[in-house]
Amino acid sequence: MPASQDSSQTSGRSQPVDKRNQAKSANFDMDEFVTKTNERLKALEDENISLKKQIQDLKAQNISETNERRYAEQPARRSNLMISGLSNINESTTSEDAKKAVNDFLRDKLKVTEKLQFNCELIIPKKKGNAPRGNAIVKCKFRNLSDSNKIRAKRKEVINTNMWINDDLTVYQMQVVKKLVEKKKELTAGGRNTATIYANRYLIVKTSKGKESFFESDGFEVIPLKTIPGWKPRPTN
Repeated sequence: MPASQDSSQTSGRSQPVDKRNQAKSANFDMDEFVTKTNERLKALEDENISLKKQIQDLKAQNISETNERRYAEQPARRSNLMISGLSNINESTTSEDAKKAVNDFLRDKLKVTEKLQFNCELIIPKKKGNAPRGNAIVKCKFRNLSDSNKIRAKRKEVINTNMWINDDLTVYQMQVVKKLVEKKKELTAGGRNTATIYANRYLIVKTSKGKESFFESDGFEVIPLKTIPGWKPRPTN
C-alpha cells in the first residue's frame, strides 16, 4: 500500500477520535460555564438583597427623622383632647355649656371625680351635600398633660358606643394614623394577629405566638422597624 494511502487512512481514523475529544472538551467547558454563571447569579441576588435592605433602612431612618421633627411641632396640642358624641351639643352651644357637658360626662361616664382645669372650643363639622351633618366636636384644652392623660386612660369606656375621645392631631399626624389603620386592618384580617397603634405614630403587631413586629409611617407608606425607641414589651396576661 502506498504511503500516501496509509497516511490518508490513518488521518481518517483519527478524525472520530478528535471529534470525541472535542465533544468531551465542549461538555467540560459547558459545565464550567453553567457553574460560573450560577455563581455570578447568586452573587447578584445577594447584592440585590443587600441593596434592598440598605434602601429599606434608609427609608426607615428618613421617616423616623421626619416624624421626630413633625411630632415635636405644636407641643401644646398634646394636652388637648377631642370629644364627640356628647348629648345636647349643637352649633348653638356656648363654650361654657360645652364645658359643663364635658364635666358631666367625665363624672357620670368615666367616673373622674376630681376637678380638672380645662377650657372648651366647639367644632361644628361642615355639611357635605345632602348627607346629615356630623356630630359636634368639643376640643378640650387641658392646663397640663397629666390631666388629659387621666382621660386617655379611660377611653376604653366609650368603645363600641357612639362617642369617641381622640388626641388633637395635626393634619400630618392624621395622615400617619390613617395609613397605620389601613396596615392594621391588612395584618389583622382573619384574626391571625392583633395590632395596636402606639403614640399615634407606630403600629405594633403581635402574632398568636407572642412575636411582635413594629412599623412606622409618614402618611404615604408603612415601613417595618427593628424596634420602637424605648419600647418595653408588655407582659402577657
